[in-house]
Amino acid sequence: MSYKVDRDLRRMLRHQDLIESSLSFVSGSEDFIRENDIFPSSQSGEGVMRGLRYPNGTGVVAGITSIGDVDGYDLVDGKKVPQKGQLFYRGISIQDLISQCIAEDRFGFEETVYLLLFGQLPTASQLTEFQYLMAKWSQLPGYFSEDMILRSPNKNIMNKLESCIVALHSHDGEAENMTLENELFKSFRMVARTPTIVAHSYAAKRHYFDGESLYLHRPRTDMSVAQNFLYSLREDTKFDDDEAKLLDLCMILHAEHGGGNNSTFACRVLTSSGTDFYSSIAAAVGALKGFRHGGANVKVVEMMQYLKRAVRDWTDDGQVKDQLVRILRRQLGDGTGLIYGMGHAVYTLSDPRAEILKQFSR
Repeated sequence: MSYKVDRDLRRMLRHQDLIESSLSFVSGSEDFIRENDIFPSSQSGEGVMRGLRYPNGTGVVAGITSIGDVDGYDLVDGKKVPQKGQLFYRGISIQDLISQCIAEDRFGFEETVYLLLFGQLPTASQLTEFQYLMAKWSQLPGYFSEDMILRSPNKNIMNKLESCIVALHSHDGEAENMTLENELFKSFRMVARTPTIVAHSYAAKRHYFDGESLYLHRPRTDMSVAQNFLYSLREDTKFDDDEAKLLDLCMILHAEHGGGNNSTFACRVLTSSGTDFYSSIAAAVGALKGFRHGGANVKVVEMMQYLKRAVRDWTDDGQVKDQLVRILRRQLGDGTGLIYGMGHAVYTLSDPRAEILKQFSR
């Protein structure tokens, strides 16, 4: 037995050496770089699209939607004029949605999901039924967590979520049924299940990679999505109302962001080929993981760690500015020259999501 383990280990190490030497060879080859890289400067005048836009600023059909609308600037004589950012869901201002939830001291994510999927706000009876269905569908298929999460844990929760979404195809007898009704059913069912997948994946990560105890909690049918997520995430299942309301607020603010963002575009590209719902949503999650998209959250925290070590006096604006300049010059941080969390493709003066969150974080 020990001989076999030792033999397999040597084989694995030789395989790893082969991978590393191959990568070193490729990255060090001038021919490889010259033949496989397109520099931005070479694109001018070629009519090559940059992201979703042509050089003249016009967009493409994949970015058009009436579900969400992001407004961050005016176009005057072909030039951008900055303005305060606004975000609309089905024509309703995100500020109005949030204000109503706060005034009535209630959770609003389920109502927001209903609005986005069905195009209008639910009646009281429709919302009650929808909340019940969301809670019921937060349960995962039998042995799903054991088979898909515990047997193959992953340090990166986004990758684990992506693989679990694809696996749900096997548990859906109507996975290839693409009628509108069935696609809507898959959509709200996926929204309900996603927090449970993330919570269980995080529990597996903490156990297998961080050496902590393993605990999996089943979501409850008498809780909102935000409450269930915190209930499933915590070892003792304890949380307070303020935490749950803040998480609910975050989910409302990030539920939709127009048709032009990277993950939505990735999903639309796949659906245009006629592929199934689960493959398309998994692709969107893969896109969202990227550090130039949703993964920027992780990069913000990493960047702040660099700044904490470099800035000695946080009351000195000059010191902070000097270190930010070092990041831009690629002398500090991850070497990309990017200040994460600052800048947006559409918003100019302000991001309405950040403005709302600031009030509650303070």
